[in-house]
Amino acid sequence: MLSAVYRLQERWGMNYVIDFLRGSAAVKDFHKEIKTYGIGREFSKEQWKQYGRELLQLGLLQLSGNEFPVLKLSDTSWEVLKGGQQVMLTKQTAAAREVQLSGATPKNKAPQQDDLLKLLKQLRREVAQRDNVPPYIVFSDATLVELATYLPLTLTDISKISGFGEVKLAKYGDAFLQTVQDYCILNRVPTQIHLKSNVSAPKRSTAKKQKPAAATSGNSNTQRQTLQLFLEGNSVDDVAHLRNLAPNTIQAHLAAFIRTGELDVHELVPRQKIPPIMNAIEKMGGEALGPLKERLGDQFSYGEIRAVVSYYQWLQEQEQ
Repeated sequence: MLSAVYRLQERWGMNYVIDFLRGSAAVKDFHKEIKTYGIGREFSKEQWKQYGRELLQLGLLQLSGNEFPVLKLSDTSWEVLKGGQQVMLTKQTAAAREVQLSGATPKNKAPQQDDLLKLLKQLRREVAQRDNVPPYIVFSDATLVELATYLPLTLTDISKISGFGEVKLAKYGDAFLQTVQDYCILNRVPTQIHLKSNVSAPKRSTAKKQKPAAATSGNSNTQRQTLQLFLEGNSVDDVAHLRNLAPNTIQAHLAAFIRTGELDVHELVPRQKIPPIMNAIEKMGGEALGPLKERLGDQFSYGEIRAVVSYYQWLQEQEQ
């Protein structure tokens, strides 16, 4: 995908680049002469979009700020193109791929109760105001959507909802459960918790949670070298100079360790800048750097946004 963006001279948007990779007849004739035309036929358009979103999130692609955004390469993407850095992306499951190809809806997908979702968001706002914290600290939108979809009616059921760890179950479980129960009774809607995948209640343990392999396996030796130099007291610019790398590459390395919990986000981002970035992530429902930067403006750097995105991802994993 990075090569395609380069060969298309960084002048086209996501959909056109994907059409080019998949060998679509809609691509302009002179682009069909490029040797990488059609090289990605084995992946669906939706799969390429997922990869594109992840590459944007990782800072390996950027979106221009034009009225019609086009994909651009970054300094880090050149390292990948030259073979100097590996990239870890999310592998699509066979089940998800079958759903994409067939256009079907998963059989165990329950309908979302939109009116309940509004009530849950209102409750989240009230709890956040009471505790003097941003709403995303209480629960993410994804957790509220699961509540409004699977309709848990007992504490055992609600513990199966993503985001209800032991602490939040004790702190917020009763209030959110009561809202779901009242809605189901008033509207005569039965629970759909039996449709929730992996419905066995999570085992509670005091042992430290092991980080997912995907989040740690991408931390290569070169990233470890960056972390070590940074922890020794060197600034991002100092580390970039010592390693002969671009500062945004160093920031990307360090953000990977925020994702694993090995580095505090406050080491890279001023405390007052974190809530606005987190709010933007929550409101936009996505973590792509380009759109977030466009929304937040020039007072926030790509490095700061990337670091907070990694922090947001780490927070989500702690809730699961």
